[in-house]
Amino acid sequence: MGSHSVKTAQNLILIGSTGRNAGKTTLAAALIKKLCEQRLINAAKIITVERKGALCPHGGKGCGACSLERDFVLCEEHACLTSKDTAGLLMAGANRVFLLRSLKQALLSAFTELRRQAGNQTLIAESNSLRTVVKPAFFVMLTNGNIQPKPSAQAVMEAADLIVSAPFTENDLVRILAHILARLSFPKQKDIQPLAALRPTGTPPH
Repeated sequence: MGSHSVKTAQNLILIGSTGRNAGKTTLAAALIKKLCEQRLINAAKIITVERKGALCPHGGKGCGACSLERDFVLCEEHACLTSKDTAGLLMAGANRVFLLRSLKQALLSAFTELRRQAGNQTLIAESNSLRTVVKPAFFVMLTNGNIQPKPSAQAVMEAADLIVSAPFTENDLVRILAHILARLSFPKQKDIQPLAALRPTGTPPH
């Protein structure tokens, strides 16, 4: 991944994973619960698609999220009382939450539009592929056991600021928050709430 082609994205906290069900959304919700006490936090789930009309990579008909007929689609979540991951992020305390579906080749343009709509507030986003086009303030990668990392994770693993084994622990959360607070200008950190108090969020990450 050539750094010459990567744009700096200030106030971006990026969460990646080596595979499905590693806990990206649960970690995002945990960070939102803590950080929203100190400033407005926006959040985004980002789904990257290789080509228009692509089938679900997990087989079957899928949920339709991977099917795109244009370069990207950006939607804002407004409903809290659903089982969707984006709704869970709203319930965790995010100010605004977006779902961005983008062709891989259009990802930088799609992210630029996301930032235009979301503003310059701190953004917590879930994506591996986004790291290929932007450099966030902090990038944490969740590893999912001994499972072979998916290609999108392999491409950016070396760029991670911190690698954490899933499921993450309360100590991991403290470490992650320490990294974030060192890179972004936040007020003094308060006590970390126990993981048992963190509300599970929606369906497993896509």
